[in-house]
Amino acid sequence: MEINSKKEDLSMELRTGKMVSQKDKSDKYVPDILYISGVPDILEIEKICRNRIKENDPTPAVLQNI
Repeated sequence: MEINSKKEDLSMELRTGKMVSQKDKSDKYVPDILYISGVPDILEIEKICRNRIKENDPTPAVLQNI
């Protein structure tokens, strides 16, 4: 996530997207991007988004032995 708190803008790269062909190179994955602009208290919205993403992440958590 990229945040600009002065302009109150937020952009998020999603897991959805598409493969794009390039000449003389292998295909490249280009994610969909969600832009949210002109919202007051954008840092609170970013915090909520991160929490929701973590709650719904199908990737199992990795436990570390310390």
